[in-house]
Amino acid sequence: MVIVLDREMINEVFDVMVELAQEEMTIMVVIHEMYFARKVANRVISMDDGRIIEDSPKRVFFAYPESNHALDFLAKILHLRVPQVGQGVAPARHTVSA
Repeated sequence: MVIVLDREMINEVFDVMVELAQEEMTIMVVIHEMYFARKVANRVISMDDGRIIEDSPKRVFFAYPESNHALDFLAKILHLRVPQVGQGVAPARHTVSA
């Protein structure tokens, strides 16, 4: 099911989710709003074609995307300059097996 919300309703939903996260309640959200994910999430799972391609702590995901898919997505959505996959030194990560 896809639900389209107006901006005011989205902000209300986000506010409730922020409150829940601050209370350390576990919530799982499927979202393309990366600003919100960066603010609230503690872990980010990236998917492509129905498969998990990346599963990382939030800080690692946004600083050192593991996949080209995540790198391209972040660059387009957040207009971020992020290191190319394989560049820089990333902290130890969780790996996802298919």
